[in-house]
Amino acid sequence: MQQVRWGILGCGNIARKFVQAVDTVEQATVTAAASRSIEKAQKFAQKWDIPLAFGSYDELLYSGKVDAVYIATPHNTHFELARQALLADVPVLCEKPFTVCAVQAKELLQIAQQRKVFCMEAMWTRFLPVMSKLQELIGQGKIGEVQRVAAQYCFAGEFDPASRLWAPELAGGALLDVGVYPLTLAAMVLGSKPNRIQAACLKCETGVDETTIVRLDYGQATAHLSCGISMQFPAMAVIEGTKGKIQIPQFYAAEHMEIMYNNGTTETIELPFDKNGFEYEIEEVVHNLRAKQWQSALLPLEESVRVMELLDEIRRQCAITYPFLSECGG
Repeated sequence: MQQVRWGILGCGNIARKFVQAVDTVEQATVTAAASRSIEKAQKFAQKWDIPLAFGSYDELLYSGKVDAVYIATPHNTHFELARQALLADVPVLCEKPFTVCAVQAKELLQIAQQRKVFCMEAMWTRFLPVMSKLQELIGQGKIGEVQRVAAQYCFAGEFDPASRLWAPELAGGALLDVGVYPLTLAAMVLGSKPNRIQAACLKCETGVDETTIVRLDYGQATAHLSCGISMQFPAMAVIEGTKGKIQIPQFYAAEHMEIMYNNGTTETIELPFDKNGFEYEIEEVVHNLRAKQWQSALLPLEESVRVMELLDEIRRQCAITYPFLSECGG
């Protein structure tokens, strides 16, 4: 059967990881890359042996040379590019965060559903073998009833008010960049509809959040989450239950985890990547395209919308705003 031909929108570092992962997926290949600069697209295409380069995203979308696109551009552009692709009937894998607010996410869901064009958020963590195993173990009751999830993802980024990470006009800040990871883990384990959300943040001089902490209350369980872009801490997740706990170092890119039971015994599970971890979300898209599905059963668009609603409420409580955003109140 013919390979799925991928087009890359955006030629930055995350696109490089995607291309490397595609090389390990037998049913997929990258045939085109696009950037706002034809020089940048050509340079990227030449480096990664991609046949076609385009100096605009529209050119790639309407070229007829791709079966799906991976959106690897800054956060503030995700919605419009995904929308353009869906209206061109081109299936979409959009890098996290799916959009910048829930209103945008709901519109993409509506378009994908109406046109029956596949669309999925590229939340690669959800498709990792470790995360599949985690959900299996919890479902089997290995650690009993889950009572608490704790997760943090903080790194020390160099401050640059003009960069993607620190600029409000580019939807910068810790929450959308890395806060989606602990929030996604909590949603996987406890669900995406907590009873109560409490959030606070520390902002930098540009107005974006450099550190954000969140508590989600589910009644019988809680999630304690934190993220940051100005201080380095080990990325770690712990899921505590009535019979034991599971520790996952570098949970967002996990290749192993350790189970510690209340009786004192421990168990280590190793599930290394085939390449860099992106291959599993690519395989999920390929599977759905071949099955002629418009969304993934493992990560349906409704789930991405619900997570975006959580992010919206956290932003509201923290008074985090983006100057370009009117449909969601800033």
